[in-house]
Amino acid sequence: MSRHIELFRRFAEYLRSDTFREAARHPECPTAFTRKGGKLPLPSLVAVMVCGMRMSVRAELDQFFAHLRQQAQLIHHVSEQAFAQARAKLSGAAIPKLNDWLIQQVDSVGLISRWHGLRLVAADATNIRFGLRASHVPRAAVTEQNAFALFLPGVEMTLAATLYSIGVGERQMLFEHLDQLKVDDVLLLDRGYQARWLVAALNQAVGCCRFHGHLVKV
Repeated sequence: MSRHIELFRRFAEYLRSDTFREAARHPECPTAFTRKGGKLPLPSLVAVMVCGMRMSVRAELDQFFAHLRQQAQLIHHVSEQAFAQARAKLSGAAIPKLNDWLIQQVDSVGLISRWHGLRLVAADATNIRFGLRASHVPRAAVTEQNAFALFLPGVEMTLAATLYSIGVGERQMLFEHLDQLKVDDVLLLDRGYQARWLVAALNQAVGCCRFHGHLVKV
């Protein structure tokens, strides 16, 4: 069995496990995702959310269940309201924790790139502008935010990602993600991150950094 097939098997089993269900429940919904035979069980809910939703919720749901049944025609299986209700019962930490678990599994089978035994981690931020649909419901959403991510080159996986207000600087974003790094990491940064206080903080988190072509031992 190839390593990739084994990973998918483990992932599918974990999504159906009691361990993940306990971790995925919102604290205010201790009995969520226990009913069997529902139209949108926890594994399906999470699978829809991690597939990279790019269309309307209605279109994404119809396409997802069509693919699940291996049919070319879209299937209206779950309503947008049912999806919203199920998502409200999901803990905000469920997807990040699932990502952490998956990265551990990927690393355990040797798929994460290493340089002289050190894990490569790239960090960067970008500005994102969101399009909001017209609605009569008052919204607290903003149209512009900054996104920061730690990325694992080679295996092409995101180690961690967070949205910030546009007033937060990239160095502060990185500082708040230092707990995601290990002493056997090589952190890849562009020149905009260089600062004495940040290098001092990195000294406690990683083995070395590469600032836009310059390798720095920290």
